[in-house]
Amino acid sequence: MSNITPEHLARRAVVYVHQSTADQVINNRESERR
Repeated sequence: MSNITPEHLARRAVVYVHQSTADQVINNRESERR
């Protein structure tokens, strides 16, 4: 596990944030249609 660098963690965090915000946008559009 020592080969996991802070850069890896940072990259994962960025991807996670992007995915969660994309889900929120999709959910908001769905609720707007209703």
